[in-house]
Amino acid sequence: MNTEKMVVQPDILYDFAFNRNKCEYLFSKRLIEGKYTPNDILVNSEISCAACFVPAYQFHIKYKADWTAAVGYHKTTYSQERDEEGNMITKEVISTQWDSNLYQGVKTGEYSSPIVIANTEIFNDFPNISKKYRRANKNIQFDKSAKGIPLLLEEFHQDSKANLIPFVKSESAAFDEAHSDFIDGLKKEIRNQLPGDRQRVGFDNIDQEKSIQKMYLPFCYRGSYKYRGEECEFAVDGITEEVFCNEEEKPVDEERQKRVGAGFHPFWWALSIGSILSVASLIAASVIASDVIKASTLWNIAGGVFCVSLCSLIVPLLIGATRGSHIVRDSKNYRDYTFACKYGDDINENDNWKDKILDFEQFMDT
Repeated sequence: MNTEKMVVQPDILYDFAFNRNKCEYLFSKRLIEGKYTPNDILVNSEISCAACFVPAYQFHIKYKADWTAAVGYHKTTYSQERDEEGNMITKEVISTQWDSNLYQGVKTGEYSSPIVIANTEIFNDFPNISKKYRRANKNIQFDKSAKGIPLLLEEFHQDSKANLIPFVKSESAAFDEAHSDFIDGLKKEIRNQLPGDRQRVGFDNIDQEKSIQKMYLPFCYRGSYKYRGEECEFAVDGITEEVFCNEEEKPVDEERQKRVGAGFHPFWWALSIGSILSVASLIAASVIASDVIKASTLWNIAGGVFCVSLCSLIVPLLIGATRGSHIVRDSKNYRDYTFACKYGDDINENDNWKDKILDFEQFMDT
């Protein structure tokens, strides 16, 4: 992106509440999660991210408005009519009776418009993060560490990882959007001061003096990580610190998948079925060899078959679950260990941390 040609000189930049190091820290913490995440995911991943700022306008208006309003009162009447089944029913009808006397007045004040986003294209890539910006208004709390304007563009020209999204919406289009909200809000304030159940408010004349503020707002850190030749994207919300990434794209340790699944290998089921068939064969032989078998004896035999069958099915499940849980637990402990080596008690990456990491076998021996 050619930042110099596309970026408008803003009046203010609301910075992120955290820096790029914190972004990589948050994503690394998310990256090591997962049942089948490779043990070396953190060691062999190249992580990079860029701060994305969305452009926006905000308008400040000083106004003097001459207004005229009519007020109305609800009037309730009743009418008789038949329902779908032909029965006579009484129906309540509420209408508005407007007073012939008009109210007039002058209202003065100042108004700060909601934030008007000047480019929403990036919202399509990050719909979860964009929800708060689509309903952006004065109640959104940004980190108020505004940077000095003379340093702003120079700083981001030198930082190739920064991304100032260009202004697309014009000032006039943004003002039309903000002015509509302004008029609606002004009418609401006047209606709240009038009597009656309904009010119609119109303006005879509005004198207004407006000022515009072009700004950049923190949107997200947009990044990617490359693991063994495969590259995947991620994003970190610039306000909530929430991490977004496609879990289906995350690398998977297929060898661990096989080892975890080995506890449920067909061998165990063949053994179970073989045990059941063996017991059944013994029972059948006993029945054939016996002249008379009492009913109670048959019930005892059936109970024994059930117990043996149940044990033959449960034991493989317990063996597989226990073995698999140990494999998953050891892998998680190792990934947590690599994360601790990289960051320690800080969000900043430790120097030469990769050289200090034990391999998995050494780690398990300690």
